[in-house]
Amino acid sequence: MKYVLYRFPNAVRHPENSDPELYGIFKFPVKGQVVGVEFGSNNGEVTDELIHDVNDELSEAYPKCQVMTYAPSDEMYGLEVLTNEAFDYEMQGIVVDKSKPVNTIIYFGVKEMDE
Repeated sequence: MKYVLYRFPNAVRHPENSDPELYGIFKFPVKGQVVGVEFGSNNGEVTDELIHDVNDELSEAYPKCQVMTYAPSDEMYGLEVLTNEAFDYEMQGIVVDKSKPVNTIIYFGVKEMDE
């Protein structure tokens, strides 16, 4: 199987006591950009590589910040706010910037495809 990783812009805000929503100049649907492709027989086999891809992508984009990544999940939280494209998995990259009061969440989608 081929696992294609898409990065979405920082376009979702999480208002207190409310559902996530698009903000700023972004209009639904937001397009993701391909940032990685991994090959394996199942999702579990490529999880470490996908996490590494997200960490690399965010470390480059936010060089002075700490980054963390959640493993792929089949539950969608941010992607449904961003796009109407079908994704098999959602990943969240967390950017910790000590100069800001809250962390930034960057959403990634993963599509599982036959090779």
